[in-house]
Amino acid sequence: MKVVFDKNTPDFLKLSKVEPNPQKRIRLIALAHLKNGKTKSSIAESFDVDRHSIGKWYRRFVKYGLKGLDNLPKDCGHPKIAKNQEEAFVKKIEDLQTSKKGGRITGYDIQKMALKEFNADYANRSIYAVLDRLNVSWITARSKHPKADEKKQSDFKKTSNRLF
Repeated sequence: MKVVFDKNTPDFLKLSKVEPNPQKRIRLIALAHLKNGKTKSSIAESFDVDRHSIGKWYRRFVKYGLKGLDNLPKDCGHPKIAKNQEEAFVKKIEDLQTSKKGGRITGYDIQKMALKEFNADYANRSIYAVLDRLNVSWITARSKHPKADEKKQSDFKKTSNRLF
């Protein structure tokens, strides 16, 4: 996209001197440099940002005016599992722990279950945050091999030579 400023473009440098928000101030100064003919790459290098950010700031200014340089609202990350489903989710994790044959359940196992059972698509690191928020420990006791024979193990313990 070609950078074009018309004669009604505000004085970005003057606006930056009275802007209380530091992020918006940086965007205003960057646009002032852009307006004065500097390249996006040189501006990006000066501010230690990606050159695509400079272009994004310019496009937001063109589309929304000075309001487009404000910080965008953050995605508050509303829970993907509703409050009234949290208890059922914890129960499903417990069921998953007890039904797993050989090995421990992992965050990936819980992710798959959340997607399948609750239609909640979590990123790998997010699932651990959810478990922490719900105060759930997904760590299980030492796993047992599916072919393990408890009677044979018990007999072995009785007949083996102990060092202690």
